[in-house]
Amino acid sequence: MKKICFVLFVCMFLNAYTIKEGVSAYKEKNYKKAEKIFKTLINKSPQAVNNLAMMYYYGEIKDKNGLYNQKKAVELLKKGIKQFPNVAQLYYNLGVIYHNGYVESKDSRFRIVVKRKEAKNMFEKAEKLGYKKAKKFIQLYYNRDVNKTKKLNK
Repeated sequence: MKKICFVLFVCMFLNAYTIKEGVSAYKEKNYKKAEKIFKTLINKSPQAVNNLAMMYYYGEIKDKNGLYNQKKAVELLKKGIKQFPNVAQLYYNLGVIYHNGYVESKDSRFRIVVKRKEAKNMFEKAEKLGYKKAKKFIQLYYNRDVNKTKKLNK
């Protein structure tokens, strides 16, 4: 019985993927393999969530109709934040997507969704968790707010 359990454990371990393998597949532009690996790790690794989301955002994974699905990136990052609330990079990348905008499709119509207020909130959360790159965007939003106030006071 012990031998059977050991063999099953070894088989499971040999079939288990690692983030490193997913990143390697991605760098080799084997996006299908990278997608498969990251999907198997999505509940265990915030990096898998982040990598998969960004692959959707940049169009390296397309939906069944061959179209980009940037909204899926937003959904994955939101889910990742709930699952891994202390991972700053998830907040940061969701902030970048909200800041830059993402394509949303409905009934063969497309629109760009930009959420500046939500972006600012995501950057602030990322910075609180120690993600230094977020500071640049927070400063950008702070400068915009100051300039708006100056214009209103004139």
